[in-house]
Amino acid sequence: QVTLESLRTQYNPPSIVTIAKSNDIDTQVMVSFMKAYDGVFEWTVQQFADGELTVRQRIDFIMDRTKKKKFSLYIVFDSAFAVPEEFSSELQDTTLNRMQAFAVARPKEGFNGMIVNFMLHQKHAGNCFGIPLEDKIIEFEENGANFILDTEEVCPCLKLSS
Repeated sequence: QVTLESLRTQYNPPSIVTIAKSNDIDTQVMVSFMKAYDGVFEWTVQQFADGELTVRQRIDFIMDRTKKKKFSLYIVFDSAFAVPEEFSSELQDTTLNRMQAFAVARPKEGFNGMIVNFMLHQKHAGNCFGIPLEDKIIEFEENGANFILDTEEVCPCLKLSS
């Protein structure tokens, strides 16, 4: 609930929230969260068996299911992570005010706080064939390496949490 509440109170809250549900998440608890935030977010839920897929494979599966939705970026947050209050303001400042282009903003380790350009995810078929999207962008986009940033370059508030 910490993550959902911190998303709800963002300056620019997300329009779509997808829960990648594993077997260790109690279904009744998840349903109660969805009811509590009904009308705040558009929900999608994807069930995965424990250990069934890597995080990147789960992301690809979820993105494939939501590809008809209109959005420019997707962001990965771990459950129980409190998204910093200034996150969406910083993201807006980076993308709209400073017009800093990026394909992927990745944390120092793991996936918490990873921000990805959805159109480039689609163009390069995400992480399929076991190749991380970032590697495809570096290989196939002109000056691709310049568009892979650290998360904290895009949203400095994530520096301590990435």
